[in-house]
Parts: sequence; C-alpha cells; structure tokens
Amino acid sequence: VLGITKDKKMVIDNLNIEITGSIDGVENQYYTWGINHPRTEPDAIMIFTPEFSASTSMPDAQNVVIQNGKVTNKTTGNTAIPKDGFVISFNPYMHYLMERFNIGSTVDYTPEFKSTRTGAVDADHNIWKEVVYAVGAGPSLIIKNCITADGTKEGFTEAKINTQKAQRSFVGYRDDGRIIIGTASSSSITELAQICKELNLTNAMNLDGGASSSLLYNGSYKTSPGRNINNALIFFE
Repeated sequence: VLGITKDKKMVIDNLNIEITGSIDGVENQYYTWGINHPRTEPDAIMIFTPEFSASTSMPDAQNVVIQNGKVTNKTTGNTAIPKDGFVISFNPYMHYLMERFNIGSTVDYTPEFKSTRTGAVDADHNIWKEVVYAVGAGPSLIIKNCITADGTKEGFTEAKINTQKAQRSFVGYRDDGRIIIGTASSSSITELAQICKELNLTNAMNLDGGASSSLLYNGSYKTSPGRNINNALIFFE
C-alpha cells in the first residue's frame, strides 16, 4: 500500500488492514471484511457507506442500519444506505451477530493499518494513522532500502505479474522525500526493482502494468497506454 500523510509525505509498506467495531463504547464487538465491496461468501461481513451507492448489494444479508452514530433499523436483503450513516451487512453464517445490536445503540468502526513486515516496529504501524490517501497495488519492489520483489510471498498468483516480462509502472521515494514515478518496457518485477534501486529509491511499489501502464507529463504521453484508462495516480501543484 502507498499512503500520503497529512503533511504530504509518502509511505510504502506491506500491510494488513483490520476493521473492528464498537457497540455502546465497548470495542471489538464486531469486525468486517471490508468497506463498499459486496461479498457472496456465507461468512462475509461488510460495511456500506453512501459513497458506495443508494443501497447495499448483498441480497442474502441481514443488516444493521446506523444513522448519526445510532442503530435505527434492522433489515433483510438489499437495504437503503442513509446519507448520514452506514449499513453493516451480515451474510447467513454471521446472522447470529445481529442480536448484539439494539435499536438506539451507539455503533462505530475503526480501520487499522498494520505493517506485516518482519521486524516492523511501532513507528511503522503508527505512521498510517497520519495517512489521508492510500492506494493498494503491488508487489512491493523496495522496502526500507531492501529489494523485495516477491509477488508469490505477497499473495500474487499470476505469472504475468510474478515472472514474465511486461510493460511496467512504478512509484517510489528517496530518503529526502522526493517522489519518483515512471514506466519501464519489457521488464520483470525483479528487473524493475533493480531499476528503482539504481534510481536511489528507498521504498518503491509496482503499479498496474501491460496495456494499463502509461505516463503522462505536462500534457503529453511519455508512455502511451494500450487501452482506455479509467483511473490514474496524479501528482500536481
């Protein structure tokens, strides 16, 4: 994950993201798999906010509706998401947790980012409390001056990511905080990591590659995409 802090510094690390919830001020009363991503697994629990849509999208779920921090309703199936709140959706195996929520109870949730690196210290976890923007991608290329570039270890399974050569994109930063973004043609992940090392990057991460890999600078493409691109990582003054 790449993060940008409140004071516009970049941080890149291998992370685990935990989302836990409180009920009436008591912490760890429930947990969720994620936010605004429908899941079909019978034991999935998800949170849906107004940024997702007008309603949830888990038809087999039982739901707790929270407005202004308090439980206002319990529903079944796809449910309207209040503009001033959120909905917690529990798929069938987790329906038993519904009994913990009472109408009028105060409910909240807290996402917590924790480094999964061997040797990570408190400072590596705490820096993510300052992050206001984040982008997940990978695999990582360099972490704390050490080349990583091991997609299999980080959970990537496709050969086009882990072993094959392709058009690549990367982002990273140097010790002085300077951010470097770029593309490389016909490179493996390990070769891309070596390029980043030669650019004196102390932390770096692979971004989407192949036809999605492109670089636009001052209004013109330095590397043109092979398809229409619907998102971008943009740095501007």
